[in-house]
Amino acid sequence: MKSFCQTKIMVLLTGLVQYRVGLAAAGGANPITNPWILALFVVLFALIVFLVVKVRSYGNNLTLLETELTRLSRTDDLTQLLNRRYLEKRLYEDFEVHLRNPDANSVLMMVEVDQFDDLTDTFGHAAGDLVVQTIADIIQARVRTTDLCGRFAEEAFLVCLRDTSIKPATSLADEVRQKVADTDMFYGQKTNKVTCSVGLASLSQDMVSCRDWIQQAEQALYQAKQQGANQTSVFVATND
Repeated sequence: MKSFCQTKIMVLLTGLVQYRVGLAAAGGANPITNPWILALFVVLFALIVFLVVKVRSYGNNLTLLETELTRLSRTDDLTQLLNRRYLEKRLYEDFEVHLRNPDANSVLMMVEVDQFDDLTDTFGHAAGDLVVQTIADIIQARVRTTDLCGRFAEEAFLVCLRDTSIKPATSLADEVRQKVADTDMFYGQKTNKVTCSVGLASLSQDMVSCRDWIQQAEQALYQAKQQGANQTSVFVATND
């Protein structure tokens, strides 16, 4: 934009010089001494500067708007985590990298609030939103900026722990569970306790698609819930 302004100014000055040279060659009067011509050039110059400033401001605002629209299209409104659509897109991209590099080691961690339907039926959806927001903050505070973290369902979260083996992933899952269980959540005019269950699944070479990876994390989560509330389970392939 700066170069655009400079170009327009140079065009204006060049035109003035050429006009002056043309008049001088023809024996005409100096245009600078004519107040009407001088006023005209001043007005044109001011108009060019005004237009450049307005275009620059419009361009900046348009860039900010595009950035905000992109963020909104990728973000869950309630938790400010990645929404499911964009999260799955990024997971599929990670899985493609895994296909090209079988030695890549990452873990999917699926977290789900225990007895969430009973909670919302008893205390309402506002209480459910509070619980979901609180757990989202707990998870986000413990994952790395390089990990993918999103809301997968109403009361479920999915985290891709990149370049991580199952042992540290299990430690993180237990840390998240314990923090959730220890956190006081105020709804229904009283302080309440909530728990969550966690399922873990590592990348493996026998996976055909990213959907296999997600399903294994879900199976591990279901196993954790079958073991009782507030449990962590790791997917183990069977020989069926």
